[in-house]
Amino acid sequence: MEALADDLLAGEYFLPFKKGGFRMWALEEGALDWDDV
Repeated sequence: MEALADDLLAGEYFLPFKKGGFRMWALEEGALDWDDV
């Protein structure tokens, strides 16, 4: 999932985090639990 998010950032998509920041963003948003990582 993180690699897909990084690939999307290389295009014209807007994502609310920088390259490599998906995991931290998902944790902060409650989309992932710390026990899942």
